[in-house]
Amino acid sequence: MNITGVHISYYFLCKRKLWLFAHSIQMEKENENVAIGKLISETTYERKKHEIEVEDELERLGIKIDFFDKQTNTIHEIKKSDSFEIAHTFQLLFYIYVLKQRGVENLKGMIDYPKLKKRIDVEFSQQKENEMKNILEDIQRLIKLNEPLTVKEANIKLSVCKKCSYYELCYS
Repeated sequence: MNITGVHISYYFLCKRKLWLFAHSIQMEKENENVAIGKLISETTYERKKHEIEVEDELERLGIKIDFFDKQTNTIHEIKKSDSFEIAHTFQLLFYIYVLKQRGVENLKGMIDYPKLKKRIDVEFSQQKENEMKNILEDIQRLIKLNEPLTVKEANIKLSVCKKCSYYELCYS
């Protein structure tokens, strides 16, 4: 299975959501929070080319970069809120990791929170590369499970679940 940035993000948000998404149960299109996030991404930094999909000769790589600054060699990821900064950070680290595997060196990362007027630099290191390898292995393990983790096993706070596009599926 081709792991994408969404898989990485969901790994940190909810491992149940990760499994459902990986098995083509996708609820995001109807979610208001997802729509707001897309609107923020599309209307911020309007002069930049948005949603750059990265491919090589053989495959789509599961990378959709919000925008890339050639002058600073920086991949930018635009987010609505910093509530899930760890998920945002590792999603961006995943993009750098995959491109590094394809020979692209010296990339930097930046998470932009335009509504908060906040930017976070994301540094890729050997330690982060090792963490990413472990995360990718664990994602593969979770996806191979016969069924998703239960809500209890996923260990997510109900306050977070209530805003999730999968809420009705998990709690009905």
